[in-house]
Amino acid sequence: MFAIPDAGPVDDWSLTVVVWFEDMRAGLGVPDLFSALRGAIHGWTGLG
Repeated sequence: MFAIPDAGPVDDWSLTVVVWFEDMRAGLGVPDLFSALRGAIHGWTGLG
C-alpha cells in the first residue's frame, strides 16, 4: 500500500555513518542518551 522510495547509495552511506558513530559511542562507553530519554518518557507516560 505504502512504499518508501529507495534512495540507493545515499541511504546506504547514511546508515553506514550512523552505525559507525553508534559503534564508536558504545566503544567509548558514552551513555545512549536517546534510549535514556525514550525510557524516561515511557516511564512518565506509563508506556514502559
